[in-house]
Amino acid sequence: SSQAQTISGTLSTDTTLDATSSPWRVTGDVIVENGVTLTIEPGCTLYFDSGVALQIKADGRLLAVGDEHRRITMTRPEGASHRWGGVSFRYSYEANKIGYADILHGDGKSQIIRIDHAEVVLDNLTWQTDDRTVVEVNNPSLIIQGCTFPSIGSVEVVHGNHLQDDDYLILIGNTFGSPLGYNDVVDFSDCKKPGPILEAYNNIFLGGSDDGLDLDGVDAHVEGNIFMGFKKDNDGSGTSNAIATGLRYGKTSDIVVVRNIFYDNEHAVLLKEDCSMIAENNTFVKCDSAVINFSEWPYRSVDPGKGAHLSGNIFWNNRQLFENQFSHNDKPDPIITADYCLMDSAFHYLGENNIFADPMFVNPEGDFHLLATSPAIGAGPNFLDMGAYIPAGISISGEPADSTTATSAILHISGPGITDYR
Repeated sequence: SSQAQTISGTLSTDTTLDATSSPWRVTGDVIVENGVTLTIEPGCTLYFDSGVALQIKADGRLLAVGDEHRRITMTRPEGASHRWGGVSFRYSYEANKIGYADILHGDGKSQIIRIDHAEVVLDNLTWQTDDRTVVEVNNPSLIIQGCTFPSIGSVEVVHGNHLQDDDYLILIGNTFGSPLGYNDVVDFSDCKKPGPILEAYNNIFLGGSDDGLDLDGVDAHVEGNIFMGFKKDNDGSGTSNAIATGLRYGKTSDIVVVRNIFYDNEHAVLLKEDCSMIAENNTFVKCDSAVINFSEWPYRSVDPGKGAHLSGNIFWNNRQLFENQFSHNDKPDPIITADYCLMDSAFHYLGENNIFADPMFVNPEGDFHLLATSPAIGAGPNFLDMGAYIPAGISISGEPADSTTATSAILHISGPGITDYR
């Protein structure tokens, strides 16, 4: 209809905003709690008045799930210039979901979406903002997948703290624009094994002037991502890194980094303050300063990292492999091991089965698949290739032919990021 339907206030019964009645005008805060579900149908448009927010509270639930051809739009009325108050989830463990939606001008607070002790899926969203954090989290149970994050100034794109007990934070298949200034793309603190850890799979990070993943006091599993264009362009005293670690809440970061592409960054990874990394089957190309920095000396005097175990990686066309490989302040040097890597011969002493040769990429400026004649083929752990382009999951070698007269077999179980099996 031409006349917008209006909605505001605390909902006392399950409510559906149907597409037939769209657009909906949200004239005051909408509050969903006490076992009530608000459903927004595919194809709906919601116009929010100035400062107005959508609040999902304890035992409330939001299901705003569009589809590929009928996206949901949350925005301000046409011709208006205000910001509205965004969406918040607090203490709602009711399987909330926003899917296939475009959220415009919902940046009237310090973030567009706030998730505080709540279970949410954000699926295939886009946002519009110049200067606000997109998602702020605190003890979330959150999956963000298939979303496109804008390039913004002056703030971090995703920011938050704390995973414990049944919490989770999983980033899958998103594309992150590049923030400006002294700001990270994803800045998270405080999650440590044996509790839940941060997980990031198959995302594309398009760069930034500080860090991509800033993980302080965070154990993380980082797999299948592309990191490019992280170069310092800010007034801070630190360095720019695709992934940075550090000490927070008295906790170090121990990260597992597998099957990622790092291209054209200042540094790929910063491991400082007793933090460590297991890096398996990554491809590191064109780091301006160094692939791995174990401190921020001489810019900052911070304690060195604990070390790194490197296996099956390709290091090619980088300015140098390590920065601050040896400690500057009477602390122990980082412990570094490297096996089955394609790397400068000067570092082959760090382990065994390392090689140095042109990896023979399909295109050294952007396609790091290996040509059939590459020396890295079959030269990685368990007869896999070196580099990022190997299958995820478990790798088994030693199995006999389909039909065999053998009465026993010794199987070798391996694979990028696989630590145990049962």
